[in-house]
Amino acid sequence: MILYKKVFYALGILFFILSGVMIIPATVDFSLRNDTCTEFIVSGIFCCFLGGVLFFSGKSDVYQEANIKEKILIILFSWITLPILSALPFLLSSLQISFVDSIFEATSAITTTGASVFYDTQSLSEGFLLWRSLLQLFGGVFFMASFIYIFPNFKSIYLLDDSRGCGFLYQIKTIILVYLSLSLISSFLFVGSGISAIDSICYSFSSLSTGGAIPDNSHDLSGIPHRVNWMLSILMLVGGLPIAFICELLNKGTVAFKNKQVICYLSIVFALVLLLFMSSMSFRSLVHMDAFNSLEKSLFVVISSITTTGITLNSSETFGTFVDTILYVVNFIGGCFGSCSGGVKVIRLMIIFLLLKSYLVRIIKTNAVYVPVYSGKRLEEIDATGLFSYFLCYATLVIIFSLILSFFEMDFGKSFGAVVTCMNSNGPFFDLHRATPSEIVKLSLEAKAILSLSMIAGRVDFIPLFMIMTKAFWKK
Repeated sequence: MILYKKVFYALGILFFILSGVMIIPATVDFSLRNDTCTEFIVSGIFCCFLGGVLFFSGKSDVYQEANIKEKILIILFSWITLPILSALPFLLSSLQISFVDSIFEATSAITTTGASVFYDTQSLSEGFLLWRSLLQLFGGVFFMASFIYIFPNFKSIYLLDDSRGCGFLYQIKTIILVYLSLSLISSFLFVGSGISAIDSICYSFSSLSTGGAIPDNSHDLSGIPHRVNWMLSILMLVGGLPIAFICELLNKGTVAFKNKQVICYLSIVFALVLLLFMSSMSFRSLVHMDAFNSLEKSLFVVISSITTTGITLNSSETFGTFVDTILYVVNFIGGCFGSCSGGVKVIRLMIIFLLLKSYLVRIIKTNAVYVPVYSGKRLEEIDATGLFSYFLCYATLVIIFSLILSFFEMDFGKSFGAVVTCMNSNGPFFDLHRATPSEIVKLSLEAKAILSLSMIAGRVDFIPLFMIMTKAFWKK
């Protein structure tokens, strides 16, 4: 049985938090005497009012934990309503963008996709630049929190150790504390490198959340000091690591590197960086580039791709089209499970490899007994059908959205690439390049709406979406 009062109560708390976050850019714009502070104040008041209505309508004297159906509805409605409410400052501003463009910008930020309709970020106030970056960090943390909330049994395996029985709030407080601390430290380092305070915070939030919506939408980082590029690479790499690994690294040191998923993730990064470094050194157009600059660029584009951050550089001029294709494929990996990054995640690829290995061993050695094990658990216990269901739901949604998009905007092949990269939290991609703001602005309103839905679907995950479409879900 579904008690909708619990859903309203949870959404009310979430809207209160969002209204509180709006105070930050409002304060920044007010202190800098920007007129745009009014948009954040009005939007914050509306979110607070709406949150209050939902909170008090769902409040109960007796606390009861939500069941799985109620949790799924809470997360689903959260991902639908948060982009709309987050778009209010854009819609109320003098930026003269449509309702759909406002939704697209907010959805892209909160799902850490990083695409933008603003090709001239110089027209945005400091508050709006900060708002885009805050939404990315908020969305990255909320993504991890939502999974912990729906599937608490996975916490001890992939996320945070809950052996002390501190519960869900302890998990969330730890995630927020870790990411805010890392953002604060990195912001000070960016300021020390000559970056302005607001830009430093935006770079920290955008890279750590693997969002990619940096203050300069041209993504021209050629004028930035080399140490800033290295710091961005490190922050993106950390953003693709599971929160459990970061906590273990802080508490237990190098013992944390026993995590197989992390080892696989770092190994893929190392192998790809080596491949790109060798390619760049032999590429004809880079005769005058020294080895250090080549290594810096190789590291940057690999980490930006594998974590689905998408802070793109013109890699075709450095590495060639073949390597561009490799980077495009790498976009779908998406870092580790329990991180801010999007994509399929390394752990799913590892499980697929172990299952395939088990199948081949059974064929070659008919009498052999081989049981694939990950993290001390037999994969039969995890139920491999869940992994198959994930990819089936993934493919179904991609085909549906691609067909709809091709009807409104472009051919099916281009639509397919745009949809799948949006669901991957790194799009839209047109062919092998990430769509520029000027290309996105030219899309029809229907196309931008469909791509926004694709971003949300990719962040919600696919199985909960299909669960609510079944009769059994709504049955008492």
